[in-house]
Amino acid sequence: MNTQAIGSAAGRGKSVAHVAQASWGKGPSTLLRIMRMTLCHPWQVAITIVSTFIAATLQLFIPRLLGHAIDQAQGVVAAGANTGPSRRGQG
Repeated sequence: MNTQAIGSAAGRGKSVAHVAQASWGKGPSTLLRIMRMTLCHPWQVAITIVSTFIAATLQLFIPRLLGHAIDQAQGVVAAGANTGPSRRGQG
């Protein structure tokens, strides 16, 4: 083996160790740590959760509101077509 092959093998070993180190701490302990951090700020967490539910609810109303807007616009266009210039002179 030449020195370049030996160096690359050692580099691969370091990268595997880095992956093992990066995956350390994942699992239930991470969730418990996050919960401890969030419990230090209960009002901010409550406001965040409430605002998330409000935003999700408003997102669900968008199709209904757009449907009503389109129905109203079609009604305005249809009413404008019925009262055109040709019918005004007849009445």
